[in-house]
Amino acid sequence: MESLPERFNNPFRYAPHPLVREAAGRMLSRIDSDPLLRGAFSEGKMLGVMLAEDSSAGIHTLYAFSGSVTVPGPDGRPCLSNFLPGFVPPVCDLLDPEGRFKSGEREISELNFLIHKAEKAGNPSPEAAAELERMKSRRRELSEYLQKWIFDHYELLNARGERRSISSLAESAGGLPPGGTGDCALPKLLQYAYANGLKP
Repeated sequence: MESLPERFNNPFRYAPHPLVREAAGRMLSRIDSDPLLRGAFSEGKMLGVMLAEDSSAGIHTLYAFSGSVTVPGPDGRPCLSNFLPGFVPPVCDLLDPEGRFKSGEREISELNFLIHKAEKAGNPSPEAAAELERMKSRRRELSEYLQKWIFDHYELLNARGERRSISSLAESAGGLPPGGTGDCALPKLLQYAYANGLKP
């Protein structure tokens, strides 16, 4: 069997290692043969493959997808999920119905409904116009808060086991992180590897 490279490759500028190509081929075959996976990836999705070594020199093949996927829910209707069998979990599960993000999202949806209803009513009184502006302001504040909350709660591990939030990483680089930063395939793969004592 071919050995793994000594160092982790630049994931953006390199020719994939033959073992990674083989693993990617196995993943694509599995997707083609599994109705759940075929459905989840039917509209296209960025996928990632990583080979990692454990402390006994055993090789582990890790798979990830970017973002979330649509799968049949418990009632058979389509629903979003961050989890699929055989793929690493998300860095942070924003789809947890009891989580802070989903509760904030529900509040924003309710505000959207009330704003739409108020705007459809037309010719508002001064009090109603002030209430409409208050709701729009609250929606904007809540959206900004949730985006910051996401970046503060996505904590990434490095090879030394140190944790840093996406917010702090972006601040030290002098900028703001783009939306969806922690949901890409590569951060998921690295997070899983480092959290499980694997060397990418």
